[in-house]
Formats: sequence, C-alpha cells, structure tokens
Amino acid sequence: MNKWFMSRSRRERSTLLIGAAILIFGVVIYPLAKKSAAIRAEQMDELEQVRSLLLDYQSVLDSQADIEAEHEHLRGLMSATDGFLFERTGNNVMMEAMMTKLLNQFGPDLKLDVSESRAALRDDVNRIRFSVKGAGRYPDILNFMHQMELYRPFIVIDSVSVAVADPRANRRGPGFLLQAAAAARKTETTEPNIRLQLNIHINCTPQEDAS
Repeated sequence: MNKWFMSRSRRERSTLLIGAAILIFGVVIYPLAKKSAAIRAEQMDELEQVRSLLLDYQSVLDSQADIEAEHEHLRGLMSATDGFLFERTGNNVMMEAMMTKLLNQFGPDLKLDVSESRAALRDDVNRIRFSVKGAGRYPDILNFMHQMELYRPFIVIDSVSVAVADPRANRRGPGFLLQAAAAARKTETTEPNIRLQLNIHINCTPQEDAS
C-alpha cells in the first residue's frame, strides 16, 4: 500500500490525502462533534436547572427568619383569641343542643326556643348562627341579656326584637269589652309579658383543631 501510494505523483498523493481527510471528517469527526455539542447543551440545561433550584433554596433560607417570626406572631394571635371561641363538639346539631342548654341556663323562666339559622352563602364555616325566641318578665329579660354579655366565649348578638305580649289579642267573642277592661286593670298592677327574639352567632374553633 505504501509503495503504491509513493508511486503516485505528488499531485495524486495530495488529492488522496485531502479526500481521506474529508472522508474522516465527514464520517467520524463531524458526527462526534455534533453529538458532543448536543450532550454539552443538555448538560448546560441541567446545570441551569440546578442553579435555579439552588437560588430558590437560598431564597427560602434567607426568608426563614421572617417566616418563623410571622408564624410566632400568628400563634400569639390565635392563643389570644382562644378564650373568645367556642370549643366545637361534634356537628352543628350537637352545637345547637349545647347552645339551647346554655341559653336556658341564662334565662330559665323565658321558655327559650333555640334553633340554628341557615348560614349565609359565604359565611365562615366556623361560625354558627342561631334564632332565639322566648317570653317573660322584663327583669328576667334584662338578666338574660346581661348573662350573655358577660359570658366568655363571645356570643354575638346580630339583632334583637322585643314587644309587649297583648293578652287581649285575637279575643273578639261575647263580652270582649268587659274582658279587655278587666285585663287593662290587671296589667296596671302586674308586669307585662314581653316577647323576645334574637339572632345571634358564635365563632367556633376550627374543626381540625377540635378534639
């Protein structure tokens, strides 16, 4: 092979060498270089992703102190409001029974009727609304309202309505005028019966924190 190559003219040898170099470059060197460039580009993308992730981690570490301080602040606020929230015991039906018992302890002579109101469309899930109806003497009603104001956790009164119950209402039979006059003389010396209606709500501990 060497003798054959050396027997060629200088021009032929140059042409053969150039052709071989082109062949080697096209078949071996160029594909290897292209593949190497693709691998390098992929490695650079991975390196950029790792660098971005490290920057995110560093940002979290830098803000850790602020996050911990905010967390402690929120915990302080929650602990300060613990005494204002009702402990949730079971579902809303059980909470209604608990409130019925509690409010009747405040006003045992008012014959209170307590029922859960339908929650507003966007109401807080930890807020329960109640409708309260009853009737009794004025001092008993004042004492009942006073007991609710002093109670902790908070019982929030949304609206209140009071009206004197008329014992003569719907009486239109024979002798009505005599009955009305007798009732009027009687109410001059006795305390009138007063109807009471309240709309209230309570705020409860979150369900996941209730035990």
